[in-house]
Amino acid sequence: MPGHIATYWALPEEADPGRRPGQYLPVIKGASLEFRHYRSDADCEAGALNIPIPREGEPLQAQALDWVLVPLTAFDGAGQRVGMGGGFYDQTLGTVPRRRRIGIAFQGQQVSRIQSEDWDLPLGAVVTPRGWIRF
Repeated sequence: MPGHIATYWALPEEADPGRRPGQYLPVIKGASLEFRHYRSDADCEAGALNIPIPREGEPLQAQALDWVLVPLTAFDGAGQRVGMGGGFYDQTLGTVPRRRRIGIAFQGQQVSRIQSEDWDLPLGAVVTPRGWIRF
């Protein structure tokens, strides 16, 4: 996946996509996210929920990202997801085309149906250990 890629630092119940220098990590700004350039673990500090975030680094708005790897706790066959409940990704990713919103999950996180609300944004695909699921 070339281009500007946003990844995340996984919580224990989330599948971990890993991080590479040059990618972007989310930083909570009010009710939404901005994405900061990631250089190395050593350049990070504890943010919300004690999740490491880059201390400094070029911020990038969501619409400038080519791919956004999205954490989740569950997803369904329509591309709906359940996150940790803060709504930060839903508040942020409205400017990112659906096909560029990629969930990262364990196979066992797929459920039959998620009751979505008007503000819930579906994913374009989910990657599990078994491969890609496109919606």
